[in-house]
Amino acid sequence: MTVPVNDLGISSPGRIHPRVDQIGSGLDVWAVRTGPAGGAAQRARLRAAGFHRMAARMIPDAPAADVERLAQWITCSSTSTTSRTKAPWAAPRRR
Repeated sequence: MTVPVNDLGISSPGRIHPRVDQIGSGLDVWAVRTGPAGGAAQRARLRAAGFHRMAARMIPDAPAADVERLAQWITCSSTSTTSRTKAPWAAPRRR
């Protein structure tokens, strides 16, 4: 079996969470609600950054809520300091 090599030269099986698009939509809603993406241009930049896809590739077998939480964390880590005051880990965990 040949394992593809990604752009960074790291071998990976190329798996992605099956609900990646729904996770991306949830991330969009969260970003508007909490502040990292208030306007249309910010939402477009956030979507283009692909943080939801990054999270979906990192943990493809995890529950969708956990993948979305990771995407939120990545978003907070990659946006302005102001946005980090509303970090996803500060919110109570939903079950």
